[in-house]
Amino acid sequence: MSLNSALQSLSKAIEEITRIPIPEEVLPDVIGRLREQSRKLSAAAKSLESELPAGVVGERFESTSVSKPTKRSYSADAIFLTVMDRLEMGPMDALASLRGHDALRLTWRWTELVDYFSKNDIRMVVEAHEILDGDLAHVGEVRNRETKVVEIDDPIEAVGS
Repeated sequence: MSLNSALQSLSKAIEEITRIPIPEEVLPDVIGRLREQSRKLSAAAKSLESELPAGVVGERFESTSVSKPTKRSYSADAIFLTVMDRLEMGPMDALASLRGHDALRLTWRWTELVDYFSKNDIRMVVEAHEILDGDLAHVGEVRNRETKVVEIDDPIEAVGS
């Protein structure tokens, strides 16, 4: 089988799979097998791509050089001290000013925050809804539910249960 006919067969198989009505009881297996094949295809494409130089032109696609985003690091101390000095602000005003201009986004880390509060004997207030700045609660939790397909460890045992 030639490479071109293999790729055409793959395309036809994908089109056929998307047209077939799939009964709910086999849907998890179909989704799992499709993801499995998708991972294999992705790995094969990445492997081939790693060997491909930029500038190769095919019939439908071409390889190009892509620049990756610049990696930056920030000195919070230098930024805050400069803002506080130049704008004659205190630390909280500087923080609010930077956040107000979307120049700073705080990212809270749950595990570390819980640990910090615990070590410093601070009671954390968590409420079961989204909260905003100004609320008395420290954290708001809104649980999201989604259905995922996961592989069964022992398929024969699972069918019998």
